[in-house]
Amino acid sequence: MRWPWLVDAASAPSQRPSGSPQPSIVRPIAWLVAGLFIVSACAVAIALYYLRGEALRSGEVLTQSLVQVIEEQTSRTFQTVDQRLQLTASQLQALQIEKRLDENSARIMLREQLKALPFVRAIWVLDAEGRIRFDSDTGNMGISLADREYFQIYKQNPATQFHLSSPVRSRSTGTWLISASRPIQTSSGAFLGVIVAAVEPRYFDKLWSGINLGEGGAIALFRKDGVLMMRSPMEESAMGKAFPDLPLFPEFAKNPQGIFTTTSAFDARVRMVAYRGLPPYPELIVLVGSPYDNVLAAWKRFATLTWLLWFAAAVTVTLLSVLLFRYAQQRERTEVRFRQLAQAMPQIVFITNASGLMVFINDQWSHVTGQPVEASLNGGWFKRVHPDDLAQTMEDFRNAIDTGQSMHNEHRLLCLDGTYRWQLARVLPNRDQSGRIVSWYGTSTDIDDLKQAEAATNAQANLLSMGGQLSRMGGWALELPTMRFIWSDEASLVLELPPGSTPVWRLRSACARHSRRHLPAG
Repeated sequence: MRWPWLVDAASAPSQRPSGSPQPSIVRPIAWLVAGLFIVSACAVAIALYYLRGEALRSGEVLTQSLVQVIEEQTSRTFQTVDQRLQLTASQLQALQIEKRLDENSARIMLREQLKALPFVRAIWVLDAEGRIRFDSDTGNMGISLADREYFQIYKQNPATQFHLSSPVRSRSTGTWLISASRPIQTSSGAFLGVIVAAVEPRYFDKLWSGINLGEGGAIALFRKDGVLMMRSPMEESAMGKAFPDLPLFPEFAKNPQGIFTTTSAFDARVRMVAYRGLPPYPELIVLVGSPYDNVLAAWKRFATLTWLLWFAAAVTVTLLSVLLFRYAQQRERTEVRFRQLAQAMPQIVFITNASGLMVFINDQWSHVTGQPVEASLNGGWFKRVHPDDLAQTMEDFRNAIDTGQSMHNEHRLLCLDGTYRWQLARVLPNRDQSGRIVSWYGTSTDIDDLKQAEAATNAQANLLSMGGQLSRMGGWALELPTMRFIWSDEASLVLELPPGSTPVWRLRSACARHSRRHLPAG
C-alpha cells in the first residue's frame, strides 16, 4: 500500500517545469494515423495482390481446360473426316472391283458420305495426273487441280497421309474452304490419286462461338508452319496467311502444351493464351485466348470495392483523429489553465494518482521549503514534517487512501529559513463516472500565523482567568452571532451560579435597580 509522496525514486513520475512548453499531441496523432494508413494500405495491397494471383491462376486453369476440350473436339472432327476419306477410298475400290464404278455411281456414293459430314461441303477424287475423276458436285469432271497444295504435297512427300491444306476461297461459292486430303494408293504403295473433302471453317466458328469465353475471347487453329487455318471470330483478312513470328511457335517448340500472355496480332488485345498440339495431327496447334481484362474483371471489381471501403475507413479515421486532436487540444488548454491557476495560488497544490504517487506539485513548494519540486516527487514531503507530527500525518494520509474519504491534517513543515510552520493539508478524492478513484487533489495552507494567534489568545485567556481568581473579580463575554453570554468561572462563583450557566433574568434581579438597564433585554 502507498500513500502520498512515499515513492521510490526510480518509479517516481517526473514533473514538467511550470514554464516548459506543453508537448504537442499533433505529432503523435499524425504519426499514429499515418502509420495506421500505411500498415492498412500495405495489408490491403498484399491481400489484393495475392487475390490477383489467385484470379490469374483460376483463369489459367479455366483457359487450359477450355483448350483441352476444344483440342479433343477438333481432333475428333478431323478424325471423322479422315475416317470418311478412308471409307470413301475403300468404297471406290469396292465399286471398281465390282466393275460398277462410273461417274454416276461414284457421285451417289460421295453424296451419301456427305450426309454424315455436315461440316464438309463437297468430296472429289483426283487421278494420278491431278484431274478431277469423280465429284459430289456436277460440271467439274476433268478439271486439272494439279497445282493445288493437296495434290503437290503427295508429289513432294509421298509418305504424307492425312493433310490439311491452307484455307482458300471457293471459286463457286466464294466461301473459305479447308481441303482435307488423303492419298489413294495401291497395296504396294503406288500413287493412284488423291481424295479430297472441302471442310467449311464456318462450321467451327459456329461450334466454337458456343463456348463462353467472354467478350473478346478467341479460338484459333494454326499449322506448325504458322498458317492460320481458322479463327473464331472469323478474321477474313488473315485466313490462309502465315504468321511464323507469333510467340505461340517458340512456346510450342519448348512444350507441346502451355499458357502465356501476349498481345494479339489481329486485334491488339492482351490475352491469356493456352495452346495444345493435336496428338493425332502433330502439325496442328489449337489455342484459346481469354482477354486479360476479363480474367481480372471480377478481381478488379472486388479491388475497387475494397479500396473504396478502405478509403471510407480512412476518412472515418481521419475525422475521428481530428475530433481526438481537438479534444486533446481542449484538454491541453484546460491543463494549462489548471497549472497556471495552481501556480498562482498561495497554497501548496498537489495531485497524486489513485495509489497516492505524486504526479504534480506547484512551485509554491520550492518557495516554502527551498527544495526543488523533484524532492517532493521522491518522498521529500514527509522528510520535512516535524518528528512529533510525522506519525499522525502518515496515519491520516494512509487512512484517507484506504477508505477513499477526504482528509484534513495539521502538521508542522520545515521551511526555507529552518523554522517549522504549521500547515493545514486537505485531500479530496477525484472519482470517475463509475465512482472509482482516479486521482487525489490536495492543498497545503500555511496556518502558522493563525496557530500563533490562537496560542496568544489562549495565553491571554489563561492570564485573565488567573487574574480573576486572584482578585475575586468575575468577567463575561457576549458572542455576537448567537447573542449568548459566556461567564467566567469566577463570575459564576461570585454570583453563586452553576459553572457554565447563562441565567440572564436571574442576573437582572440580582443587580441593583439602576444597573438593570445596562443588561440585555433577552
